[in-house]
Amino acid sequence: ERTRELDEANKQLKELDKLKSMFVSNVSHELRTPITNIQLYLGLLEQTQDEAKAQRFMNILTMESKRLGNLIEDLLILSRLENKENYFPKEPFILDAIIAQVMLNYAAKAAAAQVRIQHEPNPEIPPIAVAKERMIQVFTNLISNAIKFTSEGRVTAELARAPAGQPGVVLTVSDTGMGMDT
Repeated sequence: ERTRELDEANKQLKELDKLKSMFVSNVSHELRTPITNIQLYLGLLEQTQDEAKAQRFMNILTMESKRLGNLIEDLLILSRLENKENYFPKEPFILDAIIAQVMLNYAAKAAAAQVRIQHEPNPEIPPIAVAKERMIQVFTNLISNAIKFTSEGRVTAELARAPAGQPGVVLTVSDTGMGMDT
C-alpha cells in the first residue's frame, strides 16, 4: 500500500514538474515578445529622420515597455491568484480599438516580413467587459504568431458576434502562413 502511495505521489510530482516547465516556457515567450518589439522599434528610431515616424515609434516603445512591466507584475501576483482573488478587473472596452492598436504595434514587423496586415472593424460589436491587459496579451500572441509563421501574404483580424444563443464575440485571425493543428 505504501509503495502504491509513493508511486502516485511521484507521478504527481512529475506532472507538476512538467507544468512548471511549460509555465517557464510560456513566460519566456510572453516576455520575449515585447522585448523583441522594443529592440525593433529602437533600431527603427535610430534610422529615421522623420519626426512623425519617430513620435509613432516612441509611442509604440512606451506601450511595449508598459506591457513588459505588466507582464512582470503578472508574475508577481501569481501566488495571490491561488487565493482566487480577482486581480483582473473587467471594464467595458471596444475590442476593435484594442485589436487596431496591436495591429499598429506590429505594422513594422509585418512590413519587414513582407506580410500585409489587415483589420476589419465590426461596428456592430458593442463595448464588452474584459480585462484589457489580458485581451492585449491574447491579441498580441495571436497576431504576432500569425506574422511570425507567414512568409508572404497577409494576416487579417476581425470580430463577429458569437453564434446565436451563445454570449460574447468571436475573434478570427487568419493568415496565408503554414497553419497549425488545432
